[in-house]
Formats: sequence, C-alpha cells, structure tokens
Amino acid sequence: MAYSKSVTLDTNSLLWFKASNSYVLVSEKIKELIDVYLEDKEALDEELRQELKAFLTQCEAPRTHSEILTESAAITSAITAYFQIADKCIRVDFDKECYPLFYPMIQSYAVEEGAAVDATFGISKQADVISIQEDCENRYSNTTEHMRTLFGKFNYFLLQKVHEVKGDLTATLHGSAAIINDTPLLFMGKSGSGKSTFAALLALSGYSFISDDMIPFDGAANKMYWNPSQPSIKIGSREVIHQFAPSFEIDRSKEIQYLALNAPAQTWAQMSKKVVLIKYEAEAETTISKATAAEVAQILIEDSWICADETHACYFMNWLASIEAYQLRYSNFESAVEALKSNLC
Repeated sequence: MAYSKSVTLDTNSLLWFKASNSYVLVSEKIKELIDVYLEDKEALDEELRQELKAFLTQCEAPRTHSEILTESAAITSAITAYFQIADKCIRVDFDKECYPLFYPMIQSYAVEEGAAVDATFGISKQADVISIQEDCENRYSNTTEHMRTLFGKFNYFLLQKVHEVKGDLTATLHGSAAIINDTPLLFMGKSGSGKSTFAALLALSGYSFISDDMIPFDGAANKMYWNPSQPSIKIGSREVIHQFAPSFEIDRSKEIQYLALNAPAQTWAQMSKKVVLIKYEAEAETTISKATAAEVAQILIEDSWICADETHACYFMNWLASIEAYQLRYSNFESAVEALKSNLC
C-alpha cells in the first residue's frame, strides 16, 4: 500500500497511485509522514498510523468506472457524413438521435463523398446508452448522463487517426492552447474562466490556434497536437466573438455554439512549459503574476484524462514539475495579449 511515483511541486508533493491511476497533492509534511509510515509504522503513534492507513487505502481504491462496453449496435436510420480533417478523410455513420449531438463538433470539415476513406466511425444509441464504433468494433459506450465523456472519447479516437498516434497519448489536458510570437502557451482554469473564448479570440486575431477544451499531449515526442474539435462558445461569450467574427451568427436557442476555424498550417507544436491560469473579470485591469505548479495541478487533474501506463504517468508528472505557471486576470482582450507578449513571449 504505497504511492508509485512522486514529484515535488513548489512546497508540495504530487503522488501517483498506480492501482487507481489517481494523483494526490499533499504538503511536504504529509509526504514525510507517509514515508515514515511506509518505512517504519512503529515510529508513529497508533492514531496517526490509522489515519495514514485510511488515507492510503482510499488513494489506492479502484475508481468506479462508468464505462459500459456492449456489442456493436446496429445503426438504424443512419446519416452518413464525410469529413476532411487535415489530410485524412473520415466517414461517420450517425444514428439519427446522435447526429445533432456529435455532428456540430466537426461540421466545418464536412465534405462530399469522393476521397478514399482513412477511417470509419459509427455512433449509435440504444435506450440511454450511446456507443462509439470504429471499423465496426465498439470502442466505447456510456449513458447519456456522461455526454462530456462521450464527446471526449470520440474526439480522442479522431485524434489518434488524424495525427497517426500509435498507442495511447500521454494525456488529454483540460485547457486551451495557442502560439503567440512562436511561443506555445497553455491556458487553463475552472469552467467559466474564459479560456476557450480567449483561445478563440487569439485564432480570430491571426495567432495560431492549437486546441480548445482538450489538449492532446504526447509525452514520448514532447508534442501537443492540434485538436480538430471546434471551439465551443457559451452564451455569455458570443457577443465578443461576433465583434471579432461578424459572420458568426448568434443563436440564443443553443446552449453551446461552435466556432468554425480552419486547420492550422502546423498541426502540432512542442509541448509548452508555460501555463497561464486565465480569469476573465468584468472591468478588471490586466495583470500577470506568478502562480505555482501546485495550483495548476489542482485545476488540471480533476478534469483531464491521463493514461494509466506508468511510462505516461512519468511523462505527465515530469512535465508538471518543469512548468512555469502564471495567473492572468483581464477584461480587455487586446491588453491581455500585449501583457502576454511583454512577459511570456
């Protein structure tokens, strides 16, 4: 009963438990007590031993997995669509109930049938279970209560095909990424912080857009890949997007709208070591200050997918230990970009 790997993040330690593929951030003092417990339990009093035992047991407990694997379901009333994503032609057969859910994510890449197909996917629904198939084999199923996970899985499978990734990625990190003055930057924050809007505005202002919502990270190659899923624009951000892109038509009947962006000339970049915790605040002055890797870890780990393989866990943790973290507060986009150029790029 022990952690499998640890790294120091500022004045904290990040522990990885292989059995549960869970990451736990603890203070240096707690890490010292855990190490004493693992090396010589009798050096601690009984009450503390029991507390540490309960803590480690909880960390190692396998997570409840909500995945539901089923046999490949027949797709009834299929709607077939073709997408040209970078140099790959992707065919997707949608169940009629799944079409309006998944199609808008990649709608701007839709093409007429014609090119040789590089990969075929199917998305079907039976009762409240949605299944994603690839070449007629089921890759993932889950209930409609887990739509965010289903969207993420479909996007992940697309990424593997588009970027010809052999095996697993190290992680798909919850955040956005763009390049300013040849410097790749990651933008992260809690839901509603404005990271997707900021990345979209960068793209509309001529900067290289890499990813929205999910940053594909290949630790072996030290690369992050372009995410073909279009930036999702929530209701509160549509007016400002419309100012930068008048052709973007606001539809208030939709909870989420997608912003169509062209694929960048370069579909990957070196993995950034500069992470910006972004926060839009109405009428706030633009400020950039130092943040900590521990703050990034607290925000990042909860909503990111990280491969359970030990090699990839090491890639992820070593990257976290190497980052430069910043906090950006802003209300004016142009001012925020200038601040980034002056301080980080």
